[in-house]
Formats: sequence, structure tokens, C-alpha cells
Amino acid sequence: MNPLSDESKKRLTEFLEERWLSNQECIDSYASNRELSPDDWQSLGDLKNKLVERGMWDGFEAWTFKKWDSMKPFGDYSRSLGQYADWLINSAIFIPLVDEFLKEKEET
Repeated sequence: MNPLSDESKKRLTEFLEERWLSNQECIDSYASNRELSPDDWQSLGDLKNKLVERGMWDGFEAWTFKKWDSMKPFGDYSRSLGQYADWLINSAIFIPLVDEFLKEKEET
């Protein structure tokens, strides 16, 4: 498991933070309360919930399924959606995938 880079932590933390005063002063800083970690179930849940809240879940899920399918993690034999779900809900995989997805969205 690779640690998240400072750039990745910043991108993910900014994605999770959303409570701002009118003068753009943050009143509820995720970063001051929690440390994002690629092996943290709470971070996985928070990121999943934010993707749903922002209407991005379907796009993320389709994007990750294509990525998983192209990797052929279980060889060439038929794979099930259950195997995809087992792969995706691993926090060491999910959290970096959210970062990669957000980074690609920034670049387009």
C-alpha cells in the first residue's frame, strides 16, 4: 500500500470540505479533524458519500468498472460483479481511485 502524496491528500480533503462562510472562510475543516489514509474505512465512507452527494457516483462507478475490467485481476475467466465489489471496497484501492478520478476530472 502506497501512502497518499501531499497533492492527493489536498485534492481529497478539498473534495470533502464544503462548509464555507460567505467570505469563504472554512468553518468545518475535514483536514483539522481527520487524516486521510489509504487504509482508513472512515475515509472510504466519507469519500463514497461525497461522490453520491455531488451526483458523481454513477460516473465514478462506470470509470472504476472499466479500469477493473481492463486489469483482468482474476485472469481471463468470467468475473462477477461481486468480485468487482470486493476489489473496489478495499480502502487501499478505493481512496487512490477517487483521487485519480478527481484528478482526471480537473484536467478535462
